[in-house]
Order: sequence, then C-alpha cells, then structure tokens
Amino acid sequence: AKLHHGSKIGLLGRVIVDGKEEATPFLEFYFSLDQSGLTDADVVYESFLSFCAPILKRTPDEMAPFEGEAASPHDRLDSDMALEGFGVDVPGGISFVGDDVEPVFILEVGGTAVRAGGKREKLQVAHGPRKSACAAAPGCEVPCPPLVLGSAQAGFWCQILADKSNLTFLEPEHLMIEVDDAAEAAERRFFVRNLSTLPLRVQGPPEEESIRQEEDGKWQIHHGDTILLNLTKGTSMWMNFRAYK
Repeated sequence: AKLHHGSKIGLLGRVIVDGKEEATPFLEFYFSLDQSGLTDADVVYESFLSFCAPILKRTPDEMAPFEGEAASPHDRLDSDMALEGFGVDVPGGISFVGDDVEPVFILEVGGTAVRAGGKREKLQVAHGPRKSACAAAPGCEVPCPPLVLGSAQAGFWCQILADKSNLTFLEPEHLMIEVDDAAEAAERRFFVRNLSTLPLRVQGPPEEESIRQEEDGKWQIHHGDTILLNLTKGTSMWMNFRAYK
C-alpha cells in the first residue's frame, strides 16, 4: 500500500461484538513527513499541475509560430557565458545544435529548483534538424538527430537554477530524446531514454492522470507529457514536452 503524509496504519485485533467476531484496531500509527527532508509526491504533482496547466491547454497548432523574439546575448550572465554548454538563443528558446534549427519539439523546464522570475524562453530547449537541410529538400522529411541533455550543458542549467549546487541532481548525459521520423509530421513518435543511474518518470497530461510505462529501456512521450527528474522538496525539477507541428 502507498503511504502519504497523514496516512494511518492500524494494527487489528479480534473482539466479540454482539456475539460476532470483528476486527478492531487496538494500535494506530500516523505517517507524517513533518520535519522531514522528503515530500509527498502528490503535493509536488499538485504544484506541477498549477505550473503546467496553462501550457498543456495549448494545442500544437496554437504553438506555431514560436512566440517572442530571440533573447539578447547581453541578457546572459557573464559567469554563465564562460561556462560550457550554454546553447544558442533562438526565437522561443535555447538550441544546443546552433541557430540553424527547424524545431520539431520543445522541452520546458519547471520545478522549485528553477530560479523564479526568469524569462520563459530561457527555460525552453528547442530541438530539430537543420533548417538549411529542410530548405534544401522541400517536401522531404529530414531526420531529426537525438538530443542528449545533462549537466554537460552547465551554462544552460546555471542560468536557470536557483542554486547551482542543484546540478548534482543531473549526470553529464542524463537523458536522450529520440525522434522516430515519419512522412507526415503528425505521425512522428518521440521517445525518452534515461542515460543516468538516477530514477526518471514520465507523467501524462493532468486530464489523463497516468504514468507512462517504460518499454525496452525507453518511454514514448506525447505532447503535454512531463518528464519528472527530481521530486525532492524544494529542489523538484521536471521538463514539459511539447511537439511542434
């Protein structure tokens, strides 16, 4: 049985009531996370729902084209600029394959580990094949290379995390997003692999209230799914996945 903050555990004894034998608790324990460094996953998930609800209501059609302008290089912190793996500013997010990118999906980072008040485009990773390759082959599906994310992109994470020590929750190559390309964009399939030794979970959209199941070492992910990286109280971190039409 799953335990949550406030759960009650009872030890039962058998007594005779009105000539009938009944099981009655004679000793009870209350499960509490007060004064603990742990937190109830349900509480973290409620926080996640509040953060992601406005995002998840949007359809892929409503996301095209990207909103906003590319962030100015002058907005970057000097200390972060000096770190490896910051990425390149593109309209609507950050790209780790250069500015010649035709996005097919976005990952938006959220959680209590993320610095409050930052620009939204700084939290979004946009990924896809080269835009120039797509332009050179109109009408053809250009394969999308996999995206590997982890603490190797230290500049990106240090820009958005409230405390840079939270990088310890990520391994250099933590996860990989793979794209199973198809002739039609609507038929693309997306997968995430856990490359780390740390646990990873994929949660469906709030209206589904489902946990995606792992198959052959990877999870198929859909528009609106969330990759849960860390659920520790005060340092929770997740990535919301959105397919770009």
